[in-house]
Amino acid sequence: MIVPHPLGGISSSEVEKKADNALSDILTAATRWEPTVEQEPLPTRADRRLRFSGTCSELNRWFFERGWSSGLPVIPPTEPAVKEMFKGTSHAPEEVVWRGVSPRMSILTVESAAVCAVMAGCRPESMPVILAAMDAFSNPVVYWEHMQVTTGTEGPLVIVNGPIVRELARAGAAYSVAWGTGAAGPGHLGNVSIGYAIGLISYVVGGAVPGTVAMATLSSPAKLVASVIAENEENLPRGWQPFSVEKGFAATESVVSVKVTYPSIDVSDRYSITASQHLYYWSHNVNFPYTRVMPPNAIVALCPEHAELLAREGLTKKRLGSTSGIMPATHTLRSRRRTVLWRKFRSGLSQSTDLLPALA
Repeated sequence: MIVPHPLGGISSSEVEKKADNALSDILTAATRWEPTVEQEPLPTRADRRLRFSGTCSELNRWFFERGWSSGLPVIPPTEPAVKEMFKGTSHAPEEVVWRGVSPRMSILTVESAAVCAVMAGCRPESMPVILAAMDAFSNPVVYWEHMQVTTGTEGPLVIVNGPIVRELARAGAAYSVAWGTGAAGPGHLGNVSIGYAIGLISYVVGGAVPGTVAMATLSSPAKLVASVIAENEENLPRGWQPFSVEKGFAATESVVSVKVTYPSIDVSDRYSITASQHLYYWSHNVNFPYTRVMPPNAIVALCPEHAELLAREGLTKKRLGSTSGIMPATHTLRSRRRTVLWRKFRSGLSQSTDLLPALA
C-alpha cells in the first residue's frame, strides 16, 4: 500500500487522517491477502546467454534500459571475462552468497557477483573482498535493507585489513586497496572498482531503483560507488592495534568490516596541540547531523598526525571509547547543548563497536 506524501511537516490532525485512511488497506492486506500464483524458486545460475552487436556506447545504453547498470559505463560481462574472474576465488559459481538481497529479495551467487565485478572493471584478485563484503552486508545488524529504501543518504562502507591488502598490491599497484591520501576518492582503481561492483550488486541484484522502492530524497554518490578503504596499519602509533585485531581476528587474517554510513564530515583540526583540545574539536563536529540522535553510528577515521597526538598522551582506541573527563568542566550557556551531545556521543561509543578510529 502507498501513503501519499507529505508525511512530515503536517499537523497531528492531518497525520491522524492519513492513518485512518490507510488502516482499512492495512487490515485487508494483513488478513485477506492470498497469493495469486505459486512462487517459483529463484535460479542460482544464469540460464541465459545473450548476444549483442553494436558499439560500446550502444551496449551501455542497452544495459541501462534493461536495468542491468546503474548509469556509469560498464565493461561487457562476456563469458570468458566472467570465467577469468572465477580464478580469484575457490567458491563454485552457483554457490549462494546471500539469499534475499533487499529490496528485490534476489539471490546473489558467486557468478552474479563475478558478473558485477567484470562490469565494474575489477581484477580476479578482488573477488575475495567483494564476496566477504557482501556476506557481511547480509547480516541484519548492518541495516542494508534500510540503506536500500531510505529517504536518507546512507551508503556502504568497506574497511579492509590484513594480508589481502599486500596481496592485492603485489598483483599490481593500480589494483591495490589503498589507504592514506585520497583513498576514498578517485585515482585508486582497486578501491573504486570494488566499490563500483558493490554498487552494481545493490542496484542490479538488489533492485534499489530510484522512485520504485528506493526513495532517497537526493541519494548519495556512495550508493553508486561504495566507499572502500584499507586501514593504514603500517603507521599505527605504538600500542595501537589494527581494527580487525581489536575485533578478535589475528593479524595474519584478511578481514573486511562493513557498515552503512551517512556521508563523511571533514573534521579539519590544524590547531590542537593536546589530546583534550583535539577531542573537544571532535565534540563540536562529530555530532552533526545524525550522530546527534544516533550516537552509536559515529565512525572516526584519524590521520596519522592526530593519532600520534592522542597516543603521546597515552590514549588508545579503546580508551577513546570510554574515557571520561576529557571535555573541559565549564562551558558557556551557548555551548552547553553541545556538551550534552558530546556526552551522548561518548556514552554511545563506550557501548558500541563502531568507533574506529581506523587510521586513514
